[in-house]
Amino acid sequence: EQRLREAVITRIYEGTNDIHALEALKTIPKYGTLDALLQDADENLNTVSDGTLMPYVEKVRHAIQFARDSYQRFEQLGDIFIANIAAQSQARKIAELLTTIYESSLILEEAQHLVTTRQDWRKAVMAIKYIDDKLSPESERINTKMTSVKYFDTIIRHAPLSSLN
Repeated sequence: EQRLREAVITRIYEGTNDIHALEALKTIPKYGTLDALLQDADENLNTVSDGTLMPYVEKVRHAIQFARDSYQRFEQLGDIFIANIAAQSQARKIAELLTTIYESSLILEEAQHLVTTRQDWRKAVMAIKYIDDKLSPESERINTKMTSVKYFDTIIRHAPLSSLN
């Protein structure tokens, strides 16, 4: 009986998240936030110059283009499709991708700064692992691994870099 109640609550919770993402995507044309967000992410990526990080910059740029294309397809479907449950789930995936793109651009920018100023590669290694985990090149979907939890000890507690394996 308790599992049944929990299943119902989980469905409501997930549905609410999907609806919030859908509403967020519907406001993009009104405020032009997509272009502003992706332009800011691209500017962050332009600060990266280390050859080791450049393949990851390209992965993020590929994700930026994919996000633009996904949003454009989503927008073309119109209001009839938006009422569909599948559209709500797709909206959440696009919103998650946009978040991952921006996070990745920020962490790469910070990694470049630390490598340049302190020869500290810790953030760069973490950025590489994060982008590999979150932006999968073989599939155009978002990886749902909890990478922030996975990397907490290495980032915050300065555990050995080998702990990222």
